[in-house]
Amino acid sequence: MSEKLEPAVVDSVANANFKNIAEAGAFYASLSMRDAVESQRRMSSLADNATGQLMKNYNEMDAAQALALVKANTGYDLASQTHDLSKLINELASALANVQMLAKIAQTTRPETGA
Repeated sequence: MSEKLEPAVVDSVANANFKNIAEAGAFYASLSMRDAVESQRRMSSLADNATGQLMKNYNEMDAAQALALVKANTGYDLASQTHDLSKLINELASALANVQMLAKIAQTTRPETGA
């Protein structure tokens, strides 16, 4: 079995091997770039989802959380808020009485006529 291959076959195989090795760098660089882009897309999607969830939590608050925030920010508890509410109603009633008094005064004033 000492048959020799034809030089054209040897050249063809050598050229195919050379081409394969020469193109491997570009192939793997392209593969690496594609993987990097896909990874970046996944990370961007995760970041968008996390931001959306945070914004949803920020915009939606139940009553207990809202009361806790009011108490933390103002120091008021329910009893003091009730006391402040009655104080506010008394102040509004007093302001209304003043407005009624001014309305009565205005009714006794003669209307202006053209000169």
